[in-house]
Amino acid sequence: MSVLLTNSSWKISKEAAKSLNKEGISTIAADISEPIFNFSQQKYVTYLPPSTEYFIDSVYDICLKNHIETVFPMSDDVVIPLSKNKSLLNEVCDVPISDYDYLIKAHDKFQTFDLAKLLNIPVPETFVFKNHDELIKYSEIATYPLIIKPRMGGGAARCIHIVKSKDELIGYYSELINAGHLPMVQEYIPGSSEQMYMINVLYNQDHELVSFFMAKKIREYPHTGGITTCGVSIFEQVLLDYAKKIFDSLKWYGVAEIEFKLDLRDNCFKLIEINPRFWQYLKHPIACGVDFPFHLYNVSLGYDFETNTSYDIGVKFINIYKDIPSIINQLLRNENKMKIFNSALSSYRGKKVFSSKDLLNTLIWR
Repeated sequence: MSVLLTNSSWKISKEAAKSLNKEGISTIAADISEPIFNFSQQKYVTYLPPSTEYFIDSVYDICLKNHIETVFPMSDDVVIPLSKNKSLLNEVCDVPISDYDYLIKAHDKFQTFDLAKLLNIPVPETFVFKNHDELIKYSEIATYPLIIKPRMGGGAARCIHIVKSKDELIGYYSELINAGHLPMVQEYIPGSSEQMYMINVLYNQDHELVSFFMAKKIREYPHTGGITTCGVSIFEQVLLDYAKKIFDSLKWYGVAEIEFKLDLRDNCFKLIEINPRFWQYLKHPIACGVDFPFHLYNVSLGYDFETNTSYDIGVKFINIYKDIPSIINQLLRNENKMKIFNSALSSYRGKKVFSSKDLLNTLIWR
Protein backbone atom coordinates (compact mmCIF):
# COMPACT_ATOMS: atom_id res chain seq x y z
CA MET A 1 0.00 0.00 0.00
CA SER A 2 1.31 3.43 -0.95
CA VAL A 3 0.65 7.17 -1.08
CA LEU A 4 0.33 8.72 -4.54
CA LEU A 5 2.03 12.14 -4.75
CA THR A 6 1.04 14.28 -7.74
CA ASN A 7 3.25 16.91 -9.42
CA SER A 8 6.27 14.78 -8.61
CA SER A 9 8.71 17.15 -10.34
CA TRP A 10 7.85 19.81 -7.74
CA LYS A 11 10.00 20.39 -4.68
CA ILE A 12 7.06 20.10 -2.28
CA SER A 13 6.20 16.65 -3.65
CA LYS A 14 9.77 15.56 -2.98
CA GLU A 15 9.61 17.01 0.55
CA ALA A 16 6.38 15.08 1.20
CA ALA A 17 8.01 11.89 -0.08
CA LYS A 18 10.99 12.38 2.26
CA SER A 19 8.66 12.91 5.20
CA LEU A 20 6.62 9.78 4.49
CA ASN A 21 9.56 7.56 3.56
CA LYS A 22 11.27 8.51 6.82
CA GLU A 23 8.25 7.01 8.62
CA GLY A 24 8.43 3.83 6.54
CA ILE A 25 5.51 4.78 4.28
CA SER A 26 5.83 3.86 0.60
CA THR A 27 5.22 6.61 -1.97
CA ILE A 28 4.64 6.63 -5.71
CA ALA A 29 5.53 9.73 -7.70
CA ALA A 30 3.04 10.81 -10.37
CA ASP A 31 3.05 13.51 -13.01
CA ILE A 32 2.10 14.10 -16.63
CA SER A 33 5.57 12.88 -17.68
CA GLU A 34 8.37 10.78 -16.24
CA PRO A 35 11.92 12.04 -15.63
CA ILE A 36 14.33 11.34 -18.45
CA PHE A 37 16.67 9.75 -15.90
CA ASN A 38 15.59 8.31 -12.56
CA PHE A 39 18.34 8.40 -9.94
CA SER A 40 16.05 7.38 -7.06
CA GLN A 41 14.41 4.10 -6.18
CA GLN A 42 10.98 5.71 -6.13
CA LYS A 43 8.42 4.39 -8.59
CA TYR A 44 7.12 6.87 -11.18
CA VAL A 45 3.76 6.74 -12.96
CA THR A 46 2.10 9.15 -15.36
CA TYR A 47 -1.43 10.46 -15.56
CA LEU A 48 -3.14 12.41 -18.31
CA PRO A 49 -3.02 16.21 -18.01
CA PRO A 50 -5.65 17.52 -15.53
CA SER A 51 -7.24 19.64 -18.26
CA THR A 52 -8.14 16.56 -20.33
CA GLU A 53 -11.37 14.58 -20.28
CA TYR A 54 -9.87 11.31 -19.04
CA PHE A 55 -7.62 12.68 -16.29
CA ILE A 56 -9.77 11.20 -13.49
CA ASP A 57 -9.94 7.84 -15.25
CA SER A 58 -6.14 7.75 -15.46
CA VAL A 59 -5.76 8.58 -11.75
CA TYR A 60 -8.39 5.96 -10.86
CA ASP A 61 -6.52 3.29 -12.85
CA ILE A 62 -3.20 4.22 -11.22
CA CYS A 63 -4.72 3.95 -7.75
CA LEU A 64 -6.36 0.62 -8.53
CA LYS A 65 -3.31 -1.01 -10.12
CA ASN A 66 -0.83 0.24 -7.50
CA HIS A 67 -2.95 -0.39 -4.39
CA ILE A 68 -2.90 3.29 -3.43
CA GLU A 69 -4.22 4.09 0.04
CA THR A 70 -4.45 7.86 -0.35
CA VAL A 71 -3.68 10.61 -2.89
CA PHE A 72 -1.95 13.87 -2.01
CA PRO A 73 -2.73 16.51 -4.66
CA MET A 74 -0.04 19.22 -4.83
CA SER A 75 -1.41 21.77 -7.30
CA ASP A 76 -4.62 23.69 -7.94
CA ASP A 77 -5.14 22.16 -11.38
CA VAL A 78 -5.09 18.70 -9.76
CA VAL A 79 -6.96 19.40 -6.53
CA ILE A 80 -10.03 20.87 -8.27
CA PRO A 81 -10.92 17.87 -10.51
CA LEU A 82 -10.05 15.43 -7.69
CA SER A 83 -12.45 17.27 -5.40
CA LYS A 84 -15.18 17.16 -8.04
CA ASN A 85 -14.73 13.39 -8.39
CA LYS A 86 -14.01 12.39 -4.78
CA SER A 87 -16.91 9.94 -4.57
CA LEU A 88 -15.60 7.99 -7.59
CA LEU A 89 -12.00 7.91 -6.35
CA ASN A 90 -13.13 6.91 -2.85
CA GLU A 91 -14.07 3.54 -4.34
CA VAL A 92 -10.35 2.71 -4.45
CA CYS A 93 -8.59 5.15 -2.08
CA ASP A 94 -9.00 8.22 0.10
CA VAL A 95 -8.52 11.75 -1.21
CA PRO A 96 -7.97 14.01 1.83
CA ILE A 97 -9.49 17.21 0.47
CA SER A 98 -12.76 19.04 1.05
CA ASP A 99 -15.90 18.48 -0.96
CA TYR A 100 -16.03 20.60 -4.11
CA ASP A 101 -18.81 22.97 -2.93
CA TYR A 102 -16.61 24.00 0.00
CA LEU A 103 -13.25 23.83 -1.73
CA ILE A 104 -14.31 26.17 -4.54
CA LYS A 105 -15.08 28.86 -1.95
CA ALA A 106 -11.42 28.71 -0.93
CA HIS A 107 -10.12 28.46 -4.50
CA ASP A 108 -12.18 31.39 -5.81
CA LYS A 109 -10.80 34.45 -4.02
CA PHE A 110 -13.95 36.51 -4.53
CA GLN A 111 -16.08 33.81 -2.90
CA THR A 112 -13.46 33.63 -0.13
CA PHE A 113 -13.88 37.34 0.58
CA ASP A 114 -17.68 37.11 0.58
CA LEU A 115 -17.46 34.34 3.19
CA ALA A 116 -14.88 36.25 5.25
CA LYS A 117 -17.12 39.32 5.39
CA LEU A 118 -19.98 37.19 6.69
CA LEU A 119 -17.64 35.93 9.41
CA ASN A 120 -16.43 39.45 10.29
CA ILE A 121 -12.90 38.72 9.09
CA PRO A 122 -11.29 41.88 7.64
CA VAL A 123 -10.61 41.87 3.88
CA PRO A 124 -9.36 44.45 1.37
CA GLU A 125 -12.09 46.24 -0.57
CA THR A 126 -12.62 44.04 -3.62
CA PHE A 127 -14.43 44.45 -6.93
CA VAL A 128 -15.46 42.27 -9.86
CA PHE A 129 -17.15 43.62 -12.95
CA LYS A 130 -19.97 42.10 -15.01
CA ASN A 131 -18.86 43.81 -18.21
CA HIS A 132 -16.40 46.27 -19.73
CA ASP A 133 -18.71 49.26 -19.17
CA GLU A 134 -18.72 48.62 -15.40
CA LEU A 135 -14.92 48.52 -15.44
CA ILE A 136 -14.72 51.84 -17.37
CA LYS A 137 -17.10 53.58 -14.93
CA TYR A 138 -15.15 52.31 -11.94
CA SER A 139 -11.77 53.26 -13.46
CA GLU A 140 -12.88 56.90 -13.65
CA ILE A 141 -13.69 57.22 -9.93
CA ALA A 142 -11.20 54.74 -8.45
CA THR A 143 -8.48 55.73 -6.00
CA TYR A 144 -5.09 54.49 -7.20
CA PRO A 145 -2.91 52.48 -6.80
CA LEU A 146 -4.92 49.26 -6.98
CA ILE A 147 -4.16 45.56 -7.20
CA ILE A 148 -5.47 43.49 -10.12
CA LYS A 149 -5.12 39.70 -10.17
CA PRO A 150 -6.96 36.51 -11.17
CA ARG A 151 -9.76 35.28 -8.94
CA MET A 152 -8.51 31.70 -9.02
CA GLY A 153 -5.32 29.71 -8.99
CA GLY A 154 -2.06 29.49 -7.06
CA GLY A 155 -0.24 30.81 -10.13
CA ALA A 156 -1.99 34.12 -9.59
CA ALA A 157 1.27 35.56 -8.19
CA ARG A 158 2.67 35.63 -11.72
CA CYS A 159 -0.30 37.73 -12.85
CA ILE A 160 -0.54 40.23 -9.98
CA HIS A 161 -0.17 43.86 -11.04
CA ILE A 162 -0.05 47.10 -9.10
CA VAL A 163 -1.89 49.62 -11.29
CA LYS A 164 -1.43 53.35 -10.85
CA SER A 165 -3.79 54.77 -13.47
CA LYS A 166 -7.01 54.23 -15.38
CA ASP A 167 -5.10 53.16 -18.50
CA GLU A 168 -3.05 50.58 -16.58
CA LEU A 169 -6.17 49.16 -14.93
CA ILE A 170 -8.01 48.73 -18.23
CA GLY A 171 -4.89 47.40 -19.97
CA TYR A 172 -4.05 44.74 -17.38
CA TYR A 173 -7.73 43.80 -17.03
CA SER A 174 -7.91 43.08 -20.76
CA GLU A 175 -4.61 41.20 -20.59
CA LEU A 176 -5.95 38.86 -17.89
CA ILE A 177 -9.21 38.31 -19.78
CA ASN A 178 -7.30 37.46 -22.96
CA ALA A 179 -5.16 34.99 -20.98
CA GLY A 180 -8.30 33.17 -19.85
CA HIS A 181 -8.45 34.54 -16.28
CA LEU A 182 -11.38 36.03 -14.38
CA PRO A 183 -9.90 39.27 -12.97
CA MET A 184 -10.65 40.96 -9.67
CA VAL A 185 -9.59 44.38 -8.43
CA GLN A 186 -8.60 45.19 -4.84
CA GLU A 187 -7.56 48.17 -2.81
CA TYR A 188 -3.80 48.38 -2.42
CA ILE A 189 -2.54 47.73 1.11
CA PRO A 190 0.71 49.66 1.40
CA GLY A 191 3.80 48.03 2.83
CA SER A 192 6.38 45.35 2.24
CA SER A 193 6.39 41.55 2.22
CA GLU A 194 7.30 41.66 5.92
CA GLN A 195 3.63 42.44 6.59
CA MET A 196 2.56 39.09 5.08
CA TYR A 197 1.60 36.25 7.44
CA MET A 198 0.81 32.63 6.54
CA ILE A 199 -1.10 30.01 8.53
CA ASN A 200 -0.91 26.33 7.55
CA VAL A 201 -3.68 24.04 8.80
CA LEU A 202 -4.65 20.39 8.80
CA TYR A 203 -8.22 19.26 9.46
CA ASN A 204 -9.32 15.67 10.04
CA GLN A 205 -12.30 13.85 8.56
CA ASP A 206 -14.52 15.18 11.36
CA HIS A 207 -13.59 18.73 10.25
CA GLU A 208 -11.52 19.37 13.39
CA LEU A 209 -8.26 21.33 13.44
CA VAL A 210 -5.47 18.93 14.43
CA SER A 211 -2.26 20.69 13.32
CA PHE A 212 -1.23 24.25 12.50
CA PHE A 213 1.85 26.34 11.81
CA MET A 214 2.41 30.06 11.26
CA ALA A 215 5.15 32.04 9.54
CA LYS A 216 5.85 35.62 8.60
CA LYS A 217 7.43 36.61 5.30
CA ILE A 218 10.71 38.48 5.33
CA ARG A 219 11.13 38.46 1.55
CA GLU A 220 9.23 37.15 -1.47
CA TYR A 221 9.80 36.79 -5.19
CA PRO A 222 8.55 38.54 -7.20
CA HIS A 223 8.16 41.55 -4.90
CA THR A 224 4.65 42.31 -6.21
CA GLY A 225 3.40 39.16 -4.49
CA GLY A 226 5.05 35.78 -4.88
CA ILE A 227 6.45 32.78 -3.07
CA THR A 228 8.22 33.11 0.27
CA THR A 229 11.98 33.27 -0.25
CA CYS A 230 12.79 34.07 3.37
CA GLY A 231 10.42 33.69 6.31
CA VAL A 232 10.37 33.04 10.05
CA SER A 233 8.10 30.90 12.23
CA ILE A 234 5.83 32.92 14.53
CA PHE A 235 2.58 32.66 16.49
CA GLU A 236 -0.31 35.16 16.45
CA GLN A 237 -3.48 34.15 18.28
CA VAL A 238 -5.74 36.44 16.25
CA LEU A 239 -4.57 34.79 13.02
CA LEU A 240 -5.28 31.33 14.41
CA ASP A 241 -8.75 32.52 15.42
CA TYR A 242 -9.43 33.89 11.94
CA ALA A 243 -8.13 30.75 10.24
CA LYS A 244 -10.15 28.46 12.48
CA LYS A 245 -13.30 30.50 11.95
CA ILE A 246 -13.11 30.34 8.16
CA PHE A 247 -12.03 26.67 7.84
CA ASP A 248 -14.59 25.54 10.43
CA SER A 249 -17.29 27.23 8.35
CA LEU A 250 -16.02 25.42 5.24
CA LYS A 251 -16.17 22.01 6.98
CA TRP A 252 -12.56 21.60 5.93
CA TYR A 253 -10.74 18.32 5.39
CA GLY A 254 -7.03 18.10 4.64
CA VAL A 255 -4.36 20.78 4.43
CA ALA A 256 -4.51 24.42 3.37
CA GLU A 257 -2.63 27.70 3.60
CA ILE A 258 -4.30 31.02 4.38
CA GLU A 259 -2.49 34.36 3.98
CA PHE A 260 -3.04 37.70 5.70
CA LYS A 261 -1.40 41.11 5.35
CA LEU A 262 -1.00 43.50 8.27
CA ASP A 263 -2.50 46.83 7.23
CA LEU A 264 -0.46 49.47 9.08
CA ARG A 265 -3.13 52.11 8.39
CA ASP A 266 -5.48 50.51 10.96
CA ASN A 267 -3.17 47.82 12.41
CA CYS A 268 -5.57 45.04 11.29
CA PHE A 269 -4.77 41.78 9.55
CA LYS A 270 -6.57 41.57 6.17
CA LEU A 271 -7.26 38.25 4.46
CA ILE A 272 -5.42 37.94 1.13
CA GLU A 273 -6.09 34.40 -0.11
CA ILE A 274 -6.47 30.70 0.64
CA ASN A 275 -4.47 27.98 -1.11
CA PRO A 276 -6.40 24.68 -0.70
CA ARG A 277 -3.32 22.44 -0.89
CA PHE A 278 0.28 22.14 0.28
CA TRP A 279 2.52 25.23 0.06
CA GLN A 280 5.97 25.88 -1.40
CA TYR A 281 7.80 26.22 1.94
CA LEU A 282 6.62 22.81 3.24
CA LYS A 283 10.12 22.10 4.55
CA HIS A 284 9.75 24.95 7.07
CA PRO A 285 6.97 23.53 9.29
CA ILE A 286 8.48 20.04 9.05
CA ALA A 287 11.81 21.40 10.34
CA CYS A 288 9.96 23.24 13.12
CA GLY A 289 8.19 20.10 14.33
CA VAL A 290 4.92 19.99 12.36
CA ASP A 291 5.21 17.10 9.90
CA PHE A 292 2.17 17.87 7.75
CA PRO A 293 2.61 15.04 5.20
CA PHE A 294 2.88 12.37 7.93
CA HIS A 295 -0.02 13.91 9.85
CA LEU A 296 -2.14 14.05 6.68
CA TYR A 297 -1.42 10.37 6.05
CA ASN A 298 -2.66 9.51 9.55
CA VAL A 299 -5.73 11.71 9.19
CA SER A 300 -6.55 10.24 5.77
CA LEU A 301 -6.50 6.66 7.05
CA GLY A 302 -8.27 7.49 10.30
CA TYR A 303 -5.30 6.73 12.55
CA ASP A 304 -5.07 8.36 15.95
CA PHE A 305 -2.18 10.73 16.58
CA GLU A 306 -1.43 13.49 19.04
CA THR A 307 -2.76 16.89 18.00
CA ASN A 308 0.13 19.15 17.02
CA THR A 309 -0.28 22.53 18.76
CA SER A 310 3.33 23.55 19.37
CA TYR A 311 6.38 24.12 17.18
CA ASP A 312 9.70 25.97 17.22
CA ILE A 313 9.32 29.76 17.02
CA GLY A 314 11.92 32.05 15.44
CA VAL A 315 13.26 29.50 12.94
CA LYS A 316 13.98 31.00 9.52
CA PHE A 317 13.29 29.43 6.13
CA ILE A 318 15.46 30.42 3.17
CA ASN A 319 14.87 29.43 -0.45
CA ILE A 320 18.38 30.39 -1.49
CA TYR A 321 17.80 30.15 -5.26
CA LYS A 322 14.89 32.60 -5.09
CA ASP A 323 16.10 34.73 -2.18
CA ILE A 324 19.25 35.97 -3.90
CA PRO A 325 17.23 37.43 -6.84
CA SER A 326 14.81 38.89 -4.27
CA ILE A 327 17.65 40.66 -2.44
CA ILE A 328 19.13 41.93 -5.72
CA ASN A 329 15.70 43.24 -6.71
CA GLN A 330 15.40 45.11 -3.40
CA LEU A 331 18.86 46.62 -3.86
CA LEU A 332 17.96 47.83 -7.35
CA ARG A 333 14.64 49.34 -6.24
CA ASN A 334 15.86 51.16 -3.10
CA GLU A 335 18.24 54.09 -2.67
CA ASN A 336 19.42 53.06 0.81
CA LYS A 337 21.32 50.02 -0.39
CA MET A 338 23.38 49.63 2.77
CA LYS A 339 20.19 49.33 4.83
CA ILE A 340 18.87 46.64 2.48
CA PHE A 341 22.20 44.80 2.56
CA ASN A 342 22.40 44.87 6.38
CA SER A 343 18.77 43.75 6.65
CA ALA A 344 19.44 40.80 4.32
CA LEU A 345 22.56 39.89 6.27
CA SER A 346 20.64 40.03 9.55
CA SER A 347 17.90 37.75 8.18
CA TYR A 348 20.49 35.01 7.61
CA ARG A 349 21.51 34.95 11.27
CA GLY A 350 20.01 32.57 13.82
CA LYS A 351 18.45 29.13 13.46
CA LYS A 352 17.40 28.45 9.88
CA VAL A 353 16.51 25.78 7.35
CA PHE A 354 17.47 26.01 3.68
CA SER A 355 15.38 24.80 0.77
CA SER A 356 18.11 23.52 -1.52
CA LYS A 357 16.80 22.88 -4.98
CA ASP A 358 18.49 20.03 -6.81
CA LEU A 359 19.41 21.56 -10.18
CA LEU A 360 19.99 18.17 -11.78
CA ASN A 361 16.51 17.08 -10.72
CA THR A 362 15.12 20.16 -12.45
CA LEU A 363 17.03 19.59 -15.67
CA ILE A 364 16.10 15.94 -16.15
CA TRP A 365 12.34 16.57 -16.24
CA ARG A 366 10.91 16.94 -19.71
